[in-house]
Amino acid sequence: PVFHAARIPDVATARHAIATGKLDMVGMTRAHLADPHITAKVMAGQEHRIRPCVGATYCLDRIYEGGEALCIHNAATGREATLPHDIPPAPRPAHVVVVGAGPAGLEAARVAGERGHRVTVFEAAGQAGGQVNLLTQLPRRRELIGIIDWRLAELERLGVTVHYNRFADESDVLALSPDVVVVATGGVPQMPDMAGADLAISTWDILSGAAKPTGRVIVYDDGGAHAGMAAAEMLARAGAEVELISPERFFAPDMGGMNHVPYMRAFHETGTRITINTRVTAAARAGNGLAVTLGSDFAPAFAPVRQVDHL
Repeated sequence: PVFHAARIPDVATARHAIATGKLDMVGMTRAHLADPHITAKVMAGQEHRIRPCVGATYCLDRIYEGGEALCIHNAATGREATLPHDIPPAPRPAHVVVVGAGPAGLEAARVAGERGHRVTVFEAAGQAGGQVNLLTQLPRRRELIGIIDWRLAELERLGVTVHYNRFADESDVLALSPDVVVVATGGVPQMPDMAGADLAISTWDILSGAAKPTGRVIVYDDGGAHAGMAAAEMLARAGAEVELISPERFFAPDMGGMNHVPYMRAFHETGTRITINTRVTAAARAGNGLAVTLGSDFAPAFAPVRQVDHL
């Protein structure tokens, strides 16, 4: 018998592998972390409602580095003692208004709907997804859109109303006389506290395609997670000469080791330069480019460390 247990995330793929004789048994570990009710849903004819594993590898990062098996879009996984997978109905129905249809807003709407509440969602953009729509612009992370698609399907099943292209203000919300209001409007890019910050562009600009710088580019990442890394990879894959600079003692400290690997592969393949323990302190126009001043948190008297002209 042939047993396979690596990256078969959905029942359809597992069924095909067995039906065509490629495998005798399929282990779907991460798929069950995302949805422990896979078997029950298949037996009930609700295969379309299975919460998909989206390949984020957050679960493995948390297992190896935090000692807990969690899931990027199933908050109950690993917390079953205090946060059960089955959502009980509320004692009485209410009207819940959610402002923002990113992952947090959609999850709030879904849980409220499962509780039996009437739910209305306002979204300023023309589609749901929020920042997930940015991170999925990196080709190898496109599968993460399942975080949004699954919730939208669940909201449709629950009868939740979603209004797009509605920048909801106080009057819009109060006009519905809600019992509960959830504000899930997310954040905006935070530019570094430095002279000339207005000359920089954000990771949102890069990932959305609004800006496509070429030539020599500095990516200054003082966030330590996926945003800076994804922007650097996207730029490098597009042919830019990238230097990733971080004030941390190693880059992207808020990202787990399993996710570190594909980024590092991309950086080595593209010749991306990585500079740590260094802070960008200023930027100024210099000819057709920028003069970027670099400093040290450890020896500030010796700053600036160097200046680099980037086009």
